[in-house]
Amino acid sequence: MVTFTDVTERKEAEAALKESEERYRAVMEQSVEAIYLYDAETKRVLEANGAFRAMVDYTADELMEMQIYNFIDHPVEDVDANIQRSLREKRRQIGERRYLRKDGSVIVVDTSASVIPYGGKTALCAVSRDVTERKRFEEALKESEGRFRQLFERSTDALFVHDERGRFVDCNAEACRALGYERDELLALSVADVATHLLSEEERRKRKDDTLWKRATQSEPGKIVGFEENELRRKDGTTLPVEVGVGSIEYEGRRMVFASVRDLTERKRAEETLKESEERYRAVVELSAESIWLFDPDTKQVLESNTTFQEMLGYTAEELRIMTNYDFVAHNREDIDAAVQRLVQERRGFFGERKYRRKDGTVLDVEVSGTVIPYRGGEVVCGVARDLTERKRAEERLREAEERYRTVVEEQSELVCRFLPDLTITFVNDAYCRYFGVEPGEVIGKSFIGRVAVEDRVHYEELSTWLNEGNPRRTVEHRVLTPDGEVRWQQWTDTAIFDGEGNPVEYQSVGRDVTERRSLEERLEHQVLHDSLTDLPNRRLFVDRLKQALRRIRRREDLRVAVLFMDLDGFKAVNDSLGHDTGDRLLVEVKESLKGCLRPENTLARFGGDEFVVLIEDVRVLDEAVRVAERIVEGLREPFLLDGRELYVDASIGVGFGTDAMNGSEELLREADTAM
Repeated sequence: MVTFTDVTERKEAEAALKESEERYRAVMEQSVEAIYLYDAETKRVLEANGAFRAMVDYTADELMEMQIYNFIDHPVEDVDANIQRSLREKRRQIGERRYLRKDGSVIVVDTSASVIPYGGKTALCAVSRDVTERKRFEEALKESEGRFRQLFERSTDALFVHDERGRFVDCNAEACRALGYERDELLALSVADVATHLLSEEERRKRKDDTLWKRATQSEPGKIVGFEENELRRKDGTTLPVEVGVGSIEYEGRRMVFASVRDLTERKRAEETLKESEERYRAVVELSAESIWLFDPDTKQVLESNTTFQEMLGYTAEELRIMTNYDFVAHNREDIDAAVQRLVQERRGFFGERKYRRKDGTVLDVEVSGTVIPYRGGEVVCGVARDLTERKRAEERLREAEERYRTVVEEQSELVCRFLPDLTITFVNDAYCRYFGVEPGEVIGKSFIGRVAVEDRVHYEELSTWLNEGNPRRTVEHRVLTPDGEVRWQQWTDTAIFDGEGNPVEYQSVGRDVTERRSLEERLEHQVLHDSLTDLPNRRLFVDRLKQALRRIRRREDLRVAVLFMDLDGFKAVNDSLGHDTGDRLLVEVKESLKGCLRPENTLARFGGDEFVVLIEDVRVLDEAVRVAERIVEGLREPFLLDGRELYVDASIGVGFGTDAMNGSEELLREADTAM
């Protein structure tokens, strides 16, 4: 017996299921939203579309091996609680969450979840949207608004904002100070009130139509349409010379007029002072023993000259005004142009020695320098020339004396040696021998490298790469060992001597002892990084150590860094009643007390005043930092005995706790300060 079963409906159901599955896959993969499915019980990822894989930078195979805890940057308890709420509500807008990408970076996402059946299991379908850039934009906008308000309030100009009806809606502190009004009084006025109460009668008549303000209301936002000078009348009736600039801005979502009013009192006074200064300048230039002239840097045209310059060259002022530098500088035009161009680029320069031709044809040796100065709305070069005739004669007389001086003094005062490329010494002077306590025969023919500290010998490795024809001289500092066993710092200037093919055949070196200078530099560096009163690290050194500590634990999830920010309570009373000397001594005693509460590896710093900060590294739980704070508070309960008095101080302490991934050094400091 043969039995037939109609499978048409089953086939149709299978085809519909396949078509539905294909549509699901197409929608899943082509969606711009990041979608992933995970098992509600095991929290393992079941599926993830391309958008989600790109978001977290994992492959599909990698995600299939992961639980959602691996990339959701929140405590496990919070994640589980969200899952339970989603299971109860079936669909839930979870909100903003942090996801960890494969490279360790953190992104902010907006996430929702729905409960769906999946192969006989209960699964959650999560849809996420990357909102990292939006959050950054919101933060930037918040900072921008804060900067605007800070600049607005701190501006040295009086600033006003008014609406299209002319009513003032904002003003800064300088506006109140300049005009003598309280803020509420000014904000109760309008542009019309200002014209009535602040402008003089003459200005009110001139401003009947108030055209500048009308242009401002019609101008492009952020653009100042004009500036003008006038006088405003203060509340007390006195007048104030000002320069007013107006334009339109977007303010709290509306088009408004922005007015900047600058007090010109000091400028008017400066203009008067400038006039007097100009008169003094003229007098000084004319009476100067230096030869001074002004010329155009482009055309080299002489613009002005003083009497000394005219007498040096034998020309009158009128004759010089129709001349250029080319007419009296006895050098070719290319050299003159190049020298002036360098001067203009560097803004100030020294031309060196030049030869100038006088009107009678004789040639002078002169020393010339110049600088760029403003002149009638532009820039010119102010040249200063000194006749070197007498100096040249004196230099000739001194030359022989200087040669004798070099022979007798310089050779004895500095260490001189010559050596081959293999560091074999070929010559030493008496000063070298006295310094090292040797005779020439003891060192010539031997290498000097044995006297150089091991860690500094790198200066003489591959010496030919340090010195070549393009760079034949260098100066290095290194440590040497003296015969009595003392380590000293020396500075050596090495000069290479080359053969005809450009290869170094010998080196000459001149040295001097710089131990005292190096010691002074080290002391200065210590002073820069330490508090002068307590010798503790200052803010600069503390922040550097904090950054290093954060970098060291960057990849350690089990470690944190703690910052204790403390302020001494009652210290001001000590300063006020007993004086700053006693206060300073008390701070030193407090420092010793604090150090006694800390471990050697902790960093204690003073930020100034009565503020101390402690850095505790490699902290696993917040309680460790809290216990240190408690020890400090307990330690400060004991009185400090100064000049027979018992002085008491307490401390307010705030704790900042985190890692570089959570917050940077400055933010951690702010958190501790805020907590305090």
